[in-house]
Amino acid sequence: MNYQIKQSFMISDYDTDSSLTVGEDPDDMGCVAIFTPNTEALYLSPEMAIIVAEVMIKVAKTMQEKPQK
Repeated sequence: MNYQIKQSFMISDYDTDSSLTVGEDPDDMGCVAIFTPNTEALYLSPEMAIIVAEVMIKVAKTMQEKPQK
């Protein structure tokens, strides 16, 4: 038998009944997979995933700091 343990996180918004899953790709290609139900996954190398995560934080913080219209 060949068992594997893979890490993934599901982020759920119960108000809108939506979710996003981030984890190791199911095909064991060494990528980070980001997907929502009924969509194709976005596959990123671990290095690219780290850059994307850092940029997303910067953009979100900038948006939060903008005066509300």
